[in-house]
Amino acid sequence: MVRAQYIPPLLINPREKPYNREVSNEQWQYLFWDTQHKEKNFMKYIRAALIAALLLLVSAVYAQDETPQPIDFDEVVTGTITDERPEIRYSFEVPEDGTSITALMSAVSDDWFDRLDSFLYLLDADGNEITFDDDSGGALNAFLGPQRLNAGTYIIVATRCCFGGGHSQGEFELVVRAVDVPSLVLNEPITFELDRDNPIGFGFFNSNQATSYFVRARVIAVEGEGNFQASGRGPIGQFYSGRYMPDGFSVEPVPMDITDGAYFFSVVLMPGTREERFTGSPDGARSPVTVQMIIEPVEAQEITLGESVSGTLTADQPVSYYTFNVDEASAIRAELRGGGDDGLAIEGVFHGPDGMVYNSGATSFDDTFFIDPLAVPRPGQQLILIGDISDIQPGQTSNYTLTLSESQTPVIQLGETIEGQTSDSYEREVIYAFDGEAGQTITVSGAGLGDNMAINVDIQLPRNDTLEQMAGGSLLGVYGNTPNNSFEYTVVIPVTGRYFIRINNGVFNFDGPLSGAFTLTIDAAD
Repeated sequence: MVRAQYIPPLLINPREKPYNREVSNEQWQYLFWDTQHKEKNFMKYIRAALIAALLLLVSAVYAQDETPQPIDFDEVVTGTITDERPEIRYSFEVPEDGTSITALMSAVSDDWFDRLDSFLYLLDADGNEITFDDDSGGALNAFLGPQRLNAGTYIIVATRCCFGGGHSQGEFELVVRAVDVPSLVLNEPITFELDRDNPIGFGFFNSNQATSYFVRARVIAVEGEGNFQASGRGPIGQFYSGRYMPDGFSVEPVPMDITDGAYFFSVVLMPGTREERFTGSPDGARSPVTVQMIIEPVEAQEITLGESVSGTLTADQPVSYYTFNVDEASAIRAELRGGGDDGLAIEGVFHGPDGMVYNSGATSFDDTFFIDPLAVPRPGQQLILIGDISDIQPGQTSNYTLTLSESQTPVIQLGETIEGQTSDSYEREVIYAFDGEAGQTITVSGAGLGDNMAINVDIQLPRNDTLEQMAGGSLLGVYGNTPNNSFEYTVVIPVTGRYFIRINNGVFNFDGPLSGAFTLTIDAAD
């Protein structure tokens, strides 16, 4: 049996790294980080840091002095990004307000391992950043758009990933186009012919058409062997990725939580064929394909706490949906059993009312996984996706049973000492809960008992809208691999709520973690 572990999400706001040529904190940390030879190599890293700063300064001065090269719509221009010239600027004119444009920067080389990792910025005439992109063009190519612009002069900066810290080099082609963006209509397919010169198809879908809270954008191959992927963006920048399906690709689920909002969906041609989609073709070439994109409502069956539901996944129906409602942030238990006689594996993915994933697990080892506690961060309608992850083929089936119930995680009281045991099976964690009050000061102490046990502890913050995720979502983390370890810390409870204590063993052998005994005490501080 597998206990799926919660991994706090990494929230990235690209606007926190504006267009500039300064060395980031991460780059400085990289230059100086050497835990074993810090003193011996200190001067070496000092020299490296100074050289890096000088190179970035030179490139910044060069970029500011460079006069952008004028280009016209639909004109294909070529250039080369090198260490000596890490960016090239182009300018173009928008003739009238409300013009929608796209910009595609493609590496000329099809060699996946020796090619330019393209990156684009769009600036206004004063050099202010409007937007940027890294890989939306597929195969490390950059794609901007569609951007709705007013009349005036704009600047395109063709460079390399990412934010002045990249090292890739190579030739590229750049084309800026004025486009008419097609409207996507619910349940009506739209066709795109994708090839190397036109590798992207896209359209807008207005949420006022939706007949259900969640929809999906399904892309089906109708001719050709080309590999492709799709994605979506919400009206305020939300990003929705997708999954491969037997007949193509699907972006799901996408919540229609913005009234009268425009959702942007795109399909991108990728290297290789669909048969080679997990490895790519040897030379990275992209095969043409004709696809149809269709926006469909997501039909979901409602399930309540304490209920079990069963279903079957097939090649024609590789995904099933269920919804359940919670009135407040809480913790429950979710258990998924299933799979197929052919060793098929299935996954359960849990989405909040905003469509974002907050937990998931898969039946990879013994056809069972459970999550307890499953921390539901926000009240409202939750969506569960049960899907095949084994590339199910025609004629194969995968049966499953999903159960939601009250959490079985034991709740401990202040002053109580736990004596527990970790397991050497795939169920590697021991989990407890305690209820904390904001402003309360507690002492947490524990010890690993014996040569096979190094106690590791992660006390997770309550997940709710009133508390930002701090330190990766943890109140306290104790990690190590020294047997018979012990610790004692005093901490202040930041918010009232239920805290979860995850305990595992830091001592491993070649087969994984060992079983071991431990003690843990949480008490009010004097």
